[in-house]
Amino acid sequence: MGGPQENAQELNRAQKREASFSRALDAIVEKFEKEFREREGSIAKYESEGELERQRVEFEREIWLLRVHLVEERPSIEYDNGDELKELISNKLAMSATIRSHHSEWWWRPATFGVQEVLEKVRRALDKETESKSKSWRKRIGYAWSALEEIAYLALVFGMFFVATSKFETIVFASLVLIYNTTTVAVGGVGLVSLTLMYRIEENLGQIGRALKLKMPVGPANEAARQLTKTATTVLIHNISIGVGGLIAIWHLVAAILP
Repeated sequence: MGGPQENAQELNRAQKREASFSRALDAIVEKFEKEFREREGSIAKYESEGELERQRVEFEREIWLLRVHLVEERPSIEYDNGDELKELISNKLAMSATIRSHHSEWWWRPATFGVQEVLEKVRRALDKETESKSKSWRKRIGYAWSALEEIAYLALVFGMFFVATSKFETIVFASLVLIYNTTTVAVGGVGLVSLTLMYRIEENLGQIGRALKLKMPVGPANEAARQLTKTATTVLIHNISIGVGGLIAIWHLVAAILP
């Protein structure tokens, strides 16, 4: 458990991160507003005064909503590493793909007037600000552990054939390796297909729900995608190792069978 000094340091880091992200948000929104002002001047000669006024009113309202929801009333990133805000942004970007929506809540209405681009920039800034070195290291350690397991498997394969004292033992060992490889490939394939199916189901359910103007969060689909990516990487490492192990087994099996 951390002492009072460590807790104070952690709180200080969180407050600095919050302040840094707030400055980044202000810069993004101000740039968006400036770009619209410049665009408004360039198209003034092609649009009627009434159309320009309509666009200006809608833009001013959208800017106000952006500032309210992203600057003034947004969830703090101090305590949950920005997870709640990431979820809200992902939901709104997903709603942006819907043709029509009548939700009154800003987070559940399609993004307009370049707001989608603003939210993409905000999400990148949020990911950068809340990037966790510990999570990155845990992921690397997980992949390193998977690679270590496969190295141990290859060492076992080499060791089995090294201690084989007869052609019969070589044939038995090769058969065991090939049976193990076939079984693990089948199991890994079934797991990967199941995760892919789960991801497709979550993604399609979300798209259908949002098309029907329902509040369907993208969190389940994103989590399924993360699990699929993690498993696919692990399966890839495993398939490479059993491919090498299978070639070794086949080579020894052919050498034992042929005169």
